[in-house]
Amino acid sequence: MTRSDIPRLHELSGEIHSRKARVTFTQSDFHRIAEIMERHTGVVLRNSGKFLVYARLIKHIRTLGLRSFSEYCALLSDKTTFERERDTLIAALTTGFTALYREPHHFEYLEALMRNTLGARIKAGKEVRLWSAGCSSGEEPLSMALTLLACDAETHLYDVKILATDINHRKLEVARSILHKRFDFSRNSLQFGNSGPLTDQKRAVISETAHRLVDFRYMNLIDAWPGFRPFDVIFCRNVAIYFHHKTNATLWQRLSRALRIGGLLCVGHAEHIPECRTLGLEPCGITSYRKVA
Repeated sequence: MTRSDIPRLHELSGEIHSRKARVTFTQSDFHRIAEIMERHTGVVLRNSGKFLVYARLIKHIRTLGLRSFSEYCALLSDKTTFERERDTLIAALTTGFTALYREPHHFEYLEALMRNTLGARIKAGKEVRLWSAGCSSGEEPLSMALTLLACDAETHLYDVKILATDINHRKLEVARSILHKRFDFSRNSLQFGNSGPLTDQKRAVISETAHRLVDFRYMNLIDAWPGFRPFDVIFCRNVAIYFHHKTNATLWQRLSRALRIGGLLCVGHAEHIPECRTLGLEPCGITSYRKVA
């Protein structure tokens, strides 16, 4: 990309103009897009995100041959184009950053749970279910799978499954194709037990066995949920930070109800569940909660 490819932006009377393409973006356009995002995804776009919205959508709008964000908003309002453009909008405006073993303390808690209780339940033939809610491109649930297999290499032979859901169809496509991908690490402290999930101290390979443990599905967390059986472990990390506090209150309630007694709920490093005990949860580690009632 050359310097001339980057539009120089300036604001005049509440409008953003690109010298390159004469694509107009008004405050009203921003509010319309923000309203659609919050209504359909729960994600709140604050005024400080106006430039981000422009930067992430402008290429698509030019590709469509539109002259303004108002015309794009019209597509989002048209029943015949809404579903297609909604998916494009979500893909553009949801961050989806993830990494293998991100926030590693949670995987240490999962390992401890496996060695203390879950492993015995699995060996007894009981159903064990885990959920990665907001799985993005799949590194989180696959880290969960590798952790289980590191504790017991025969885990995949039992009634164990990891549900991995996300609102971004494109990220889910990436997740489903991640088999055999190699991941390199800048730090070598991620080890579990004596052998660990890493083929060496700085590399992990997504095996077919780990991938088979994970079921990737589309799901919008603010819509109605299917009739889940209770989960033993839920990771819902770095999702609630994008929601309104009222949406979060409902989310925490629903996640608590979805957990089995004794189950583990892990949230993001910048998230916490206020008055968690009223939901039958108690803190049990860094941004982690146990279902007690």
